[in-house]
Amino acid sequence: MRVHITNIYGQSYKSTALIAQDMTAKIAKQLGFEEISIYNYPVDTDSESELSKRLDGIFAGFGNDDVLILQLPTWNGEKFDRKFINKVKGYTNSKLVIFIHDIIALMFESNRYLLPTIIDSLNQADILILPSENMRKFLVRSGVKVNKILIQEMWDHLYNYPGWIEPPFKQQISFIGNPEKFDFVKKWPYSSVRLNLYAPKPTDFNPRIDYMDSQADVSLMPLLQKNGGFGLVWGEESYWHEYMAHNTSYKLGTYLAAGIPVIVDQSNANAQVVQSNKLGLVVSSLSEAVEKIQAMTKQEYSELQKSVRNFGELLRQGYFTKHVLIDAVFYLLQSPRMVRDYELKNTDNVAFRIKTIEETLDFIIEKHACVSRFGDGETDIMRGKSSPYQTYNPELAQKLRNIISIQSNEDFVVCLSDVFEGQERYTDAANRFWREHLKQNQEFYNSVCNASWYGNTFISRPYMDLVDKSQSSRYFDKIKKLWQNQKILIVEGKNTCSGVGNDLFAGAQSIDRIICPAANAFDKIDQIKEAIIENAEDKLVLLMLGPTAKVIAADLAAKGMWIVDIGHIDSEYECFKMGANHKVKLAGKHTAEFNYDEEIVLEKNEQLAKEIIIDLS
Repeated sequence: MRVHITNIYGQSYKSTALIAQDMTAKIAKQLGFEEISIYNYPVDTDSESELSKRLDGIFAGFGNDDVLILQLPTWNGEKFDRKFINKVKGYTNSKLVIFIHDIIALMFESNRYLLPTIIDSLNQADILILPSENMRKFLVRSGVKVNKILIQEMWDHLYNYPGWIEPPFKQQISFIGNPEKFDFVKKWPYSSVRLNLYAPKPTDFNPRIDYMDSQADVSLMPLLQKNGGFGLVWGEESYWHEYMAHNTSYKLGTYLAAGIPVIVDQSNANAQVVQSNKLGLVVSSLSEAVEKIQAMTKQEYSELQKSVRNFGELLRQGYFTKHVLIDAVFYLLQSPRMVRDYELKNTDNVAFRIKTIEETLDFIIEKHACVSRFGDGETDIMRGKSSPYQTYNPELAQKLRNIISIQSNEDFVVCLSDVFEGQERYTDAANRFWREHLKQNQEFYNSVCNASWYGNTFISRPYMDLVDKSQSSRYFDKIKKLWQNQKILIVEGKNTCSGVGNDLFAGAQSIDRIICPAANAFDKIDQIKEAIIENAEDKLVLLMLGPTAKVIAADLAAKGMWIVDIGHIDSEYECFKMGANHKVKLAGKHTAEFNYDEEIVLEKNEQLAKEIIIDLS
């Protein structure tokens, strides 16, 4: 199997869309993909025979079993695109990935009539790569039925700095964009916060604007960095405003790669990423942006700039493009979905089955399978939000998306909450929570959960949320079989103290512990993994480390160790032992659902101190 990617040539000037396609092709070639060149030309002048011959030439290096990543638009029109897609599908066992940069029907209001035709073309894809979650929702509502959809999230901007200059704090805004498209530029009224405009100089000058003219990338990037201040992604006209709510702006990546914080509208497709990662200002109006800049201190700007610098390094290295391309090929190489351990239940909600708690435990014990468990906190991270113990991190979010799509097997089991059906098993409070959760995230699960079956996340929650608690004792007895007579290595947060004050791990042969940060453990994931590898020989590794545990379990599963993400098992067991019918805050250690670890006083415990072999907290 060979992987090919298209690239567009022949236009008289390089628009932003073409620059982005060229960058994507360059990154793809670094990954070993082969380029297929498509020339922009007046396709309507071709007869059917001429067009067929032209396509034969384009596909000279393509063959059966190959994968094609088609970057759209080709700018050659819908007729060409349909013929091109049909050509790909004509090869035996070929796979088509469509990478959307722009959708012509959304770019120009006069082209909305093309949307049904474009949707038909997109539905020929095996995988779609889309710029944002908002775009996915729009296309699904418009008729897209592709099962596997990857979200790009952010445009990279490849650039090698000759030397880093700390962007200075200035009360000014830079904007890359043609003022003929964006009327707010011409009317810029703010003299206290000047606008640097990177565009061809107009005939009518605004005295509150500094005209920087259009710049080639080699001069634009250091100039943005040198000038500092903020980069603006904005469009007040109703149509552009709607467009930016769905599409990911290339200029956003440009500003961030240059190291300057950004300003975006709160409806912008990337607003959540900007806010969660402290990359700039998310506002409802330009006047609000100006007020915030005027009130900002140099120290506050410096904090934003530090976050941008770290995030910008990802963009300059092509992180988002590399990951989405690798993920697309990875998904295509997975076992066919028709190879299933269980017959699927035909429900309206999902196309996968989740094992029961008991089935999951039996499978793990019998196979010595490694485990990653996903809950609502991991879903928040994957969707660009922070959780109580983990600030949103784009690298972590992408890794979680990769893991949740893996087909479970005898070596590694991915678990989900079994709340998609049979919700009568759970208490009213739990049902209210999960109904709201599914209302907000059902489409997301459908788009990322590509496996045929999952284990049950509630192997670590077999008591509190169940209406019928009569089986909980049996569940805990089975859980304890995991570590019965086993040497165990517990990897947990500083305040977790799993098994301290109870007999949860009484059946273990021995206990060692690696203590990690109580929050944002992903910041130290490399150190944590190294410590586990050095100390896990002949031991069952139990992880209680939030979203980071999912990644560690997946990364280390291939190294032959037995590693299980067991989560909030200690809090659940404490409630079970006291016969609680509501969640109780535990004294002296972390309690699940009391999510801020306030007023915890860790008591001295000689046995616990002996078990700690490494403290990374």
